[in-house]
Amino acid sequence: EGRCGEWANAFCLCCRALGFEPRRTEDWTDHVWVEVFDGKEWLHLDSCEATLGSPLMYEQGWGKKLSYVISFSNEEVIDVTRRYTKDYNNVLTRRNLIDENYLKLIIAMLNIDLQKDIDDERLNYILERQKREYLMLSEPNNRELSKDEVQGRKSGDVEWRKNRGELGSNDNNNNNNNNNNTNDIINNNESKKKRKK
Repeated sequence: EGRCGEWANAFCLCCRALGFEPRRTEDWTDHVWVEVFDGKEWLHLDSCEATLGSPLMYEQGWGKKLSYVISFSNEEVIDVTRRYTKDYNNVLTRRNLIDENYLKLIIAMLNIDLQKDIDDERLNYILERQKREYLMLSEPNNRELSKDEVQGRKSGDVEWRKNRGELGSNDNNNNNNNNNNTNDIINNNESKKKRKK
């Protein structure tokens, strides 16, 4: 039970307690999850969906029309939208809340403020890591989709997910399969009744 933001907050604390470096990731179309640094890169981790390393699930599986996806920690703020889409140019058409250059400036100012008291060694590490991440984010997201990335949302009841438009095509197929299975069971039972008569 609980909302995605509560799950993300609790999961960030669990990750930190275990020695991992997490950050809270917010999608402006109303979802929150965690990214965890594995020593090389930031991994998508959605505790509500019990999913690791499936960043395209929201766009490709749930059918979300993403706009802004921003990650926050006590040391940095990063626009990670590119990690969560296959078509960033399409996403840009929906990013109309703020001028892109002004957004970059605000993020840079937030990072300066967050990092002002960090020692030089840690700051150099963070800045180097950010540089590598921005390089990775600038590359096209052409990889093959995972199983988790092609299915609709799992958390929440069906009616709620349907109202949000997050069932995805997989759930519709499952519903059709369930209906077909139900029809098969009904038909088999009717056939058995007719044979008994």
